[in-house]
Amino acid sequence: MPRFHFNTFGSRNHPDDEGVELPNWAAARHEAVRLAGLLLADRAERVPMEQGWHME
Repeated sequence: MPRFHFNTFGSRNHPDDEGVELPNWAAARHEAVRLAGLLLADRAERVPMEQGWHME
């Protein structure tokens, strides 16, 4: 199974060194959206929008 890494970038960069095994790109997209939602909901007040936060 392929391993996907979800790195986040903003005022600090957080590389995903471990990654997660998922069956395909559709599952990886679903996981990226789910993870981004969790990160933003948990840390909304700390997300530096002017810094161009993004996930790759």
